[in-house]
Amino acid sequence: MRCRPRSESIHLVLLAVLLFGCRAGEVELYEPEGSGLASGLTVKVELDSAAVDIAQALGWADGVPEAEVRLHRIGTDFQWQTVLTDSSGAVVFPDLLPGQYRLAGYRTLSEEEAAELGDRRRAFGDGRMIHFAGASAATLRLAPDERGSLVIGEVYGTAPKVNEVNWEYHEYLEVYNNSDTTIYLDGKILGLGLHWGLADGAWSCEESRALHEDPGGVWTRYFHRFPGSGTEYPLAPGETAVVARDAIDHSQIHPSFPDLTDADFELFGPSDIDTPSVPNRPEIGLASWFRGHGMELWPMFPYFLSEPVDVETLPRAWAELNIPAELVRIPREALLDVVATETNDAYWEQICPPCDQDVHRDFDRLAGGFITHGEDLEYSVQRLVIDSTPDGRAILQDTNTSAVDLVRALYTVGTLPQPQLGGAGRAAGKREH
Repeated sequence: MRCRPRSESIHLVLLAVLLFGCRAGEVELYEPEGSGLASGLTVKVELDSAAVDIAQALGWADGVPEAEVRLHRIGTDFQWQTVLTDSSGAVVFPDLLPGQYRLAGYRTLSEEEAAELGDRRRAFGDGRMIHFAGASAATLRLAPDERGSLVIGEVYGTAPKVNEVNWEYHEYLEVYNNSDTTIYLDGKILGLGLHWGLADGAWSCEESRALHEDPGGVWTRYFHRFPGSGTEYPLAPGETAVVARDAIDHSQIHPSFPDLTDADFELFGPSDIDTPSVPNRPEIGLASWFRGHGMELWPMFPYFLSEPVDVETLPRAWAELNIPAELVRIPREALLDVVATETNDAYWEQICPPCDQDVHRDFDRLAGGFITHGEDLEYSVQRLVIDSTPDGRAILQDTNTSAVDLVRALYTVGTLPQPQLGGAGRAAGKREH
């Protein structure tokens, strides 16, 4: 079990700390005695090899100018320290405390640069964890965004106590058609990637690395299948499908919660009260999620979308979670989208620093979103709009770096909000029932 706050009670979380060896002494990594100041971190920003033609066309072969380089020290309240690179693509962060940091790079094309390439507006991103102990250097290689087909556009769910119970059934996730053709959702898989692993403890980051960073796919235990036999659930270009955990009006429970009665699908588990008017997405994973209402849709885990798979034929492995648990691997060739979400929780990051990767870098380079658990009741994690098609359909940004692809914004069930870049995007329509 990963030593992070989840929807279980605080008592279970504290029990996990005791069981799995997370020690308060680990906080010393973040607040060493004395000033702790070390020499600076020098960061060089380049374009990934996949964008070599763009780098040459724009004169960026030796480095990307005016790129945002973002830095955040693990165990502190989330806020990026952002600096722009110089003309050679370099930047220096002086006098940093030793510790573990999130490091991300981001660049978008200006209208003039896009016109020079005869291309649409593009974004480039990269990110990684670094362990800073003194004067050092790091390189970010920004990967270009890709349109893809289906993408996860929004994840909502933060659970305050309602009548002394952590209410978590108001969660939802949105699937968006980012392509130019109709896609049928029938049989496709939505799942929760492996999210356990401790910087120290019974099952460490090092011990779990082979599964977390497997280039062959995403390991999972909890996943659901869309209903339908082939062509029953079309999603047109620019349309959004809302997947609710429970498709009811949650605003009756708390005024800040969403009304999900018009959701397109709902997750279904062994303890659910069914909403007959909303198609179910049954669990087909190896276990049912805690409390039996389908898997968690909380912005602190990696999630994936994939083509239909035959579960019985998938590779299997055992992991030392809170109990030994069997996992299966969704193969990379079946994956349609992977998004890694993260919360803003400095206290728990001090107790148990996160592993460097949630999934292999081919799928997502660095988690993002940074919702505050139990407080951001009207906010969700959303994918940025990077551009729009001539007919006004939004194009969502996907650089495989959630730290720059995702933002925290007011939730909007079934429609795209306006976290835009340069006014390029427009609101997109909800899927018609």
